[in-house]
Amino acid sequence: MKEKLVSVVWRDAVSGTYDWTNVTDVGCELEEVTTTGYQVNKNEGAVTVALSISDEECRNTITIPMACVTAIYSIEDPCGVADDEQ
Repeated sequence: MKEKLVSVVWRDAVSGTYDWTNVTDVGCELEEVTTTGYQVNKNEGAVTVALSISDEECRNTITIPMACVTAIYSIEDPCGVADDEQ
């Protein structure tokens, strides 16, 4: 498996009103989100992270626009060292 484990910090859209709301009460803030998983693809426009991965397949993916990404942190792969206490 060559995909690296990452945490992607990004700004997400917010759906803030579910009922009639005075327009002066409507905010304009984005939500900061952290998504952690295996980076399965990345290009100039987006990064795709998978929650679950095998040798050739993945599932539960999310593609995040790079314009929304504020940081990508590499995480040391916990699968690289076995825990004898298991």
